[in-house]
Amino acid sequence: MASQKSIHDEYPFSDMIFTSKHLVAAKRLFEPIIRHRGAEYFREGRVAFESLSPEGAFFSVEGSRGMPYSVVLRTKGDKGDDLSASSCNCPYDDFCKHIWASLLTAINDKLPLPSGLGISKSFSRASGESWVRDLIKEPQHPVRDPKKRFRLLFLIGPYPSYAFRSKLFVRPALRYIRQDGELGAISNFRDSAHLADVSDREKMLLSSCLEYEGNRLDLHTGIGYLLGEKGIPAYVDNGQTPPVPITIFPVEGLEVDFRPQLEENGEVEFQPLLAYIDSQGRRQHVAARECLLDRRGAEKFLFHPLSGLLALVPVDNGTENRALDLLVNGLLPWRPENIRELERLLPKEQISLAEVKTEFRFSDNIPRLTLDITEVPQGLEFSVGIDHASLPDSEVSLHADGYWVIPRVDYQAALKQVSRSMGASEGFSPDASLFRVNMTLVQFLKEKAHELLAAGLLLRLNSIPIHPAGEIRIESASGVDWLDLRVSIDGQDIGTHSLDLSRRLLSAGDHFIVLDDDQVDRLIHLNELDRGKSGSFRLYPNDIATVQDLGSLIDGIDDPRLERSRNIIARLETGFDTRQEPPSPLLRAKLREYQKTGLEWLRFLERYNLGGILADDMGLGKTIQTIALLADTLRRGDAGPYLIVAPVSVVPNWASEFHRFLPEMEVTIHIGTDRAPLGKAPRGVVLTSYQILRLDAGEFTSISWHLLCLDESQNIKNAATKTYKTVRTLSADRALALSGTPIENSVMELWAVMDIVNPGLLGTREAFKRHYAKAVHAGNGEITSNLRKRIAPFILRRTKGIVASELPAREEVLYKVELSSQEARFYTRLKESMRAEVKSLIDAKPGSLKVANAILMALLRLRQAAISPILLDEKPETSSKLDVVIQLLETLLAEGHKVLIFSQFVKVLSLLRARLEAKEMEYAYLDGSLGTRAREQAIRSFKNAKGIFLISLKAGGTGLNLTEADYVFILDPWWNPAVESQAIDRSHRIGQRRPVIAYKFIATGTVEERIIELQEQKRRIANELLSFDSSLIGRMDREEILALFR
Repeated sequence: MASQKSIHDEYPFSDMIFTSKHLVAAKRLFEPIIRHRGAEYFREGRVAFESLSPEGAFFSVEGSRGMPYSVVLRTKGDKGDDLSASSCNCPYDDFCKHIWASLLTAINDKLPLPSGLGISKSFSRASGESWVRDLIKEPQHPVRDPKKRFRLLFLIGPYPSYAFRSKLFVRPALRYIRQDGELGAISNFRDSAHLADVSDREKMLLSSCLEYEGNRLDLHTGIGYLLGEKGIPAYVDNGQTPPVPITIFPVEGLEVDFRPQLEENGEVEFQPLLAYIDSQGRRQHVAARECLLDRRGAEKFLFHPLSGLLALVPVDNGTENRALDLLVNGLLPWRPENIRELERLLPKEQISLAEVKTEFRFSDNIPRLTLDITEVPQGLEFSVGIDHASLPDSEVSLHADGYWVIPRVDYQAALKQVSRSMGASEGFSPDASLFRVNMTLVQFLKEKAHELLAAGLLLRLNSIPIHPAGEIRIESASGVDWLDLRVSIDGQDIGTHSLDLSRRLLSAGDHFIVLDDDQVDRLIHLNELDRGKSGSFRLYPNDIATVQDLGSLIDGIDDPRLERSRNIIARLETGFDTRQEPPSPLLRAKLREYQKTGLEWLRFLERYNLGGILADDMGLGKTIQTIALLADTLRRGDAGPYLIVAPVSVVPNWASEFHRFLPEMEVTIHIGTDRAPLGKAPRGVVLTSYQILRLDAGEFTSISWHLLCLDESQNIKNAATKTYKTVRTLSADRALALSGTPIENSVMELWAVMDIVNPGLLGTREAFKRHYAKAVHAGNGEITSNLRKRIAPFILRRTKGIVASELPAREEVLYKVELSSQEARFYTRLKESMRAEVKSLIDAKPGSLKVANAILMALLRLRQAAISPILLDEKPETSSKLDVVIQLLETLLAEGHKVLIFSQFVKVLSLLRARLEAKEMEYAYLDGSLGTRAREQAIRSFKNAKGIFLISLKAGGTGLNLTEADYVFILDPWWNPAVESQAIDRSHRIGQRRPVIAYKFIATGTVEERIIELQEQKRRIANELLSFDSSLIGRMDREEILALFR
């Protein structure tokens, strides 16, 4: 019986086979985890040998999901042990587990090397096939995908096997070009990639790289391609996206300096710095240990990967070359004696040593420790940490006397403080950062807390800081905010209802106060006093409505603030007679009757040193009424200073109005990057923006202002923002807020603004939220009426319909747009997908912040889809809504009208701009990216020439006077109708002589119709108070949320 032929029977002339030497040679090409997984594939028998030819050994490997991958093992080199040209068609960009598994199979089967076959013969498991046909047929090249395009780029860095010798290489790489033209991720170079815009010079360098192992070209060989005006750009080979560009330039020499550094072992070592002059003539410093030095050729490369600097260093002296090696080593301990020896041995031809300072002194600091306390079964758990705010700056500094100052932290001294207090406690370990002791919290607070606090430790209970209590003060109502007993500890007002004497703690908002034995004894007596359900009875004397309601019940209380409130009530009952005192003759404007009434109200607030909110409709002249009030003060000889804070877009308008109506008032505009310091005592009016107020808070808070005026005060509606907190720190005799929409989304915004202009009037934020916010939203008429009565004296609001009957008509039109069939199908698919996703989230985690964010994101996508799928990078790339807009614009412009177009999405404006430019229709444009000058130029362009003004709702929805327009387009509806109303009022305001028509474009059958329904609901709530309360998602139930996705 004839034996079966082996592969070697087929190749009797080949004595070169795959052996273990190929594993050793190829090992450096594969990551350890890749080799491990490839070995598993080999053991599992996933590899099948296919064929052998001079082109390579071909294998098929079963992937993790059953998909077959094709592997080609290619050998080259004199010994045939170079496998760097091997490849696999799997998605992995580098040497993969499939190649490693195939190599193990080739060695196990003792396959001949492809390089040993010559071109004489090819072998295949399918023995019936002709080797002649296999070799003579057209080679199969990988198919390029023209849809995926790549940009060729070159990376410079050390090859891993040369990491300790700093041998630099340049290699090609690919960067994906996304569909929008932006550059994406970086990947290794592969032949099959479709390259875009490759220059001849790049092709030459690429060809050179591909001739070498790993496609890496020695930088000494490739540097010529990178130099000169036509040099190819190069980037740092560190995997960073976007890549760091490399700047290549020659330097004439290097200067070496040293800076001390405290090591973890407590030793001080000096770190070398290299100084040089860059290509721009600037002196640069880099840490030598962050550099790589390649000094093998005629050119010496000093490479700083962090910044991308590649310096060509002309160092020829061997000693200096070796010195550079030592400096960039990063592992050598440089001490003063080593530096002195270096200075003695350096030839100082191209490398010189600076005047190195090696003397140093320590600056010892004891850090403040934190002790976090958690109650656990059988005791307390303590976690010892460090208050990082107490740590000194870790940077060393050079003292004026020529020595270094090195900060040092003495942790052991800090730990001794804990040991002194806790040492005798059962379970305490002085070396542990986490320990438990067998004591109750009350016992700890009584026996240990005060000693630890006195030692400077920061104690926290459940992450809330514990402060030691100071002196307890109990005062009568006089001199404080309310008529009642006031309890204060260290100046912190404490309601008696918040005392928790059983735990020896009382809550002070953002921290606890721990009481000692004497303080507990004293407060127990106070705690025994009769009081109401909410603690003590408290009456705010400046709560006009409550004082009026109480009437004779409080007549017997002799308090000057109560008397003041009684006088205010009497004044309010007489009304504001505009004939009592005309506007100041300094005012160069004729006020309308309602504006004169507003001036009288402002004078009333001034007389009683009260704050208020002027909430007239937009366009009714809140600015001129405020200027009229300041004209009064100027006439009395009061030159301020007065601070007016407004959105940056409105500041120029304020300046213009002062110049026009009160030119005698000195006005300082404090905005822009070139703004000058205000000084300690500015005169007249200072105009600034909310952003500059926050940035220059220290300057503003150092000045005592006679009046603080907050224009568009909805900018401080959120009490948690930095801007709000900055406003709270200002020192002003009184405050005035101006806003056409003092409440946009929640009645909590009313509290925030009122607490600025009349602090304490509406009580604490928590009490107001508990008593009013939920009740108003729920439609509680009694509570709403009570709140309206309470704030009435301090808010003046007039609508256009009441006081400006001469203003032309304003008409709002819902323009419904049918989506095209393709757009409608896309929208329906997206809506169903979003609805299912939202329903699943609500059912899984109802009420969570993650669910709320997911709902808002889903609604955002639906709103964008209602305009055009292109906003979601989807097809069709059409917009029925914008088609209608263009048609209307052509008609209106032909009739001589001017149009304002608002959208919340800048991308929508961009789409419309492209359509306008295609039709050669001129327009002005404004969004939040424009600076002050560009904004003013855009406004002038529209006022003087252009017929269309494209405006992002956030950037131009407030503060602009654009009465030249008589048509307003709202491209996409917003949940808050007040925001849309503000945008329309840019045109419909005092000075408008033509009727204003506002088109709201609504895509039928989309979420935009649901938004219109919610707007109507908000308006009904608004009519009950001043505006409306609508923190939507947080208060909607499951069915209401899903209804948005109908």
